[in-house]
Amino acid sequence: MTLVGPGGTGKTRLALAVGQEVLASFADGVFFDDLSALTDPSLVLPQIVQAMSLRETPGRSLQDTLTDHLSAKQLLLILDNLEQVIDAATDIATLLTGHPISRCSPPHASHCVSRGRRSSP
Repeated sequence: MTLVGPGGTGKTRLALAVGQEVLASFADGVFFDDLSALTDPSLVLPQIVQAMSLRETPGRSLQDTLTDHLSAKQLLLILDNLEQVIDAATDIATLLTGHPISRCSPPHASHCVSRGRRSSP
């Protein structure tokens, strides 16, 4: 799901409310990651790792660490302000590729890619 609209219209508040409402539907929880402080797309995966309280696996890329973790989980990841680091969308799409159920919820994102589908505002 992608929420689109001008700043200050409540997209983040709505995403948080939806996350709270559906919390029981996700066995491994709902994670909110505010990316507003980032300007470098290469910092998005480390930020997600930190938001999920994961540790880097020695000798493995962050991409692989996250992919392994997410493949075994049923969770909702809400990414806020992804449009500021939209070049990271490819990395995020790679995380979701191949998972039986993929959900991506960037409240401000220009687009989200999930299981080969792309939706744009």
